Amino acid sequence: MKLRQAAIGLLALPATLAAQTADQHSQPPPQFTDYRIPMERAALPRDGSFQYLDLAILAAMLLVTAWIVLKRRSRKELNVVSAFALGYFGFLRLGCVCSIGSIQNVAFAITHSSYRLPTAVAGFFILPLIAALFFGRVFCGGVCPMGAMQDFLLFRPIKIPAKWTAALEMAPSIYLGVAVLFSVTGTAFVICEYDPFVGMFRLHGHFLMILFGGAVLALSLFVGRPYCRFLCPYGVLLRWSAHFAKHSVSITPQECIQCHLCASACPFDSIQAPQPISVSRTATRRQIGKWMMLGPLLMLTLAAVGWRLSPFVASWDSRVHRARVLRNAELHPTPVKTVLADAWDRHRRTSQEAYREGAAVERQFEIGTPLLGAWIGLVLMLKALSTLRRRLSADYIADPGSCVSCARCYSACPIPNRSYELPLLPIHPASPSETKEPVGGPA
Repeated sequence: MKLRQAAIGLLALPATLAAQTADQHSQPPPQFTDYRIPMERAALPRDGSFQYLDLAILAAMLLVTAWIVLKRRSRKELNVVSAFALGYFGFLRLGCVCSIGSIQNVAFAITHSSYRLPTAVAGFFILPLIAALFFGRVFCGGVCPMGAMQDFLLFRPIKIPAKWTAALEMAPSIYLGVAVLFSVTGTAFVICEYDPFVGMFRLHGHFLMILFGGAVLALSLFVGRPYCRFLCPYGVLLRWSAHFAKHSVSITPQECIQCHLCASACPFDSIQAPQPISVSRTATRRQIGKWMMLGPLLMLTLAAVGWRLSPFVASWDSRVHRARVLRNAELHPTPVKTVLADAWDRHRRTSQEAYREGAAVERQFEIGTPLLGAWIGLVLMLKALSTLRRRLSADYIADPGSCVSCARCYSACPIPNRSYELPLLPIHPASPSETKEPVGGPA
């Protein structure tokens, strides 16, 4: 009997210690003059003029990158800007504030009036999107430290099959929907928790974060920007904005000679080959019409699936999980569960408050998960429609949505790419008739 009680006490020890620790943190600090609450080692938005300094540097780098990509057309100069961005926004600012993670703050601020969005976070969210509307994805090309780290490591790029690329490119949109859902419900900021680069910028992090970051960097040796192309949720917003860009990357300012070198040099499959004009538009319109009819049905189906899965998705929230554990302890009491419930009642609040809090979160997921399912259906429909869309062109062109403004195609093109250089004139051997002097001798 004593052995059984000792075993029960040992199993309940972690929960009791956790409750005591939470209770200690909830109490006010002792009234000592030199006492300071210990702070976690994490990067936070800077106060005062420093956050405006970061915004000024961001805006300046966006303009400089646009000038280098669209006017100077220089890959070497772009590397210098990217190296500065990696050093400043990456290792000096420890990856925070981050435009990618700002999605969660903006979504939370929109749905929670009590949360005040920091100026730096708002600026880092909106400035790259504004730049994309005018100049394309210049943020990816020279300002994003995560993209710069992957770009510098690219050693021997390999081509991914088009079918795999089309499937993987849907993951960022799905990730964006999940991140917004979890941030709106207050469950977690998953983008920051599973960021593969923050642990390296801060030189510390939990094991899974470091392992994931190492795997992404190892993959970056052979696959061009795997995180940017197949996971980055902010890239979805940049892709949408870049489609409306007033100025975008043009591979050569002169006539394309159809050499295919730019497409071979692009590791991101962003160069579209010339499209023949003789395309069956009737068949294309018929397929578009089918997807326009099937798309809403697919969205409704996935919304229903999301509603059915809402209890499972809600279980990822700690408040819902806690309420379910306490409810289960009351319905099916066991020694261990009873200790957990007692620890909660004694050190935190009453079980009824936990039930109300968990139920409120579950109601949010009952609305959010169907919307997430409908969002995934919309992504699938738009992806199918994008494969049917053909941009008729006689030259190799850079897709404005997927092009990250890396300037590699400029170096590969044999035609002079700088706007201030003289055009390259074709040199043909002179024919005998051209070298023959006119009748009557020289003038």
